[in-house]
Amino acid sequence: MFWKRPSNDRDWAPQLKLLPHVVFERDDIVRVEHVRNVTYRADTGFDVSYSDIRYDLRAIRAVRLFILPFLGFGIAHLFMRFDFEQGASLAVSIEARKQRGEKFSLKCLVPGHFEITYVLADPRDGLLLQTDIAQQDVRVFDLALTAAQARATLVDMLRYAEQLETRPRFYHPFVRACGINTARHLRAAGVPLPRTSLHYVLPERFDMVLRRRNVLAASH
Repeated sequence: MFWKRPSNDRDWAPQLKLLPHVVFERDDIVRVEHVRNVTYRADTGFDVSYSDIRYDLRAIRAVRLFILPFLGFGIAHLFMRFDFEQGASLAVSIEARKQRGEKFSLKCLVPGHFEITYVLADPRDGLLLQTDIAQQDVRVFDLALTAAQARATLVDMLRYAEQLETRPRFYHPFVRACGINTARHLRAAGVPLPRTSLHYVLPERFDMVLRRRNVLAASH
């Protein structure tokens, strides 16, 4: 387990097979190739499709955080959604990249078992809010970010996704995971979050950190 090297060359699960490809065309225009959209079929299977979409980083109008608790003990998955003017949206989900037939489990706590991946998805993607281990309702929070912070957060996430194409890395529950990396991207954008928090590692109450630092919108 610990002598493996991170790799992009494995028999990946179909919904995680393609990595996103990010191209910064100009300072404020980014083209994302392989934006995922999963749709379920009546036979309980699903189809995976991809689109290539350009986004105007000046047009971000809202940022939302989704928290999906599972397994108990504070464990959760979270992802962010960036809504743009004219109706476009992009979800960024930081995940363990599973191979064909694998399911997310406590193996994720073993460093070096999974690679980390950034899924860039259409918010209608059926797998974003569907998981075989989810136990509670999804919780959604609007973030009170400035336009500059919203843009910088997304850019930092896209840069990281871009790097994973050539520099695969392992998922690590205490170093490199959804809560930890999300906090890191927000901090890089100038959002005043603490450097460390237990809620980054066990992110079911990640919102508590945001609330204490006035990062949640007034409605929360």
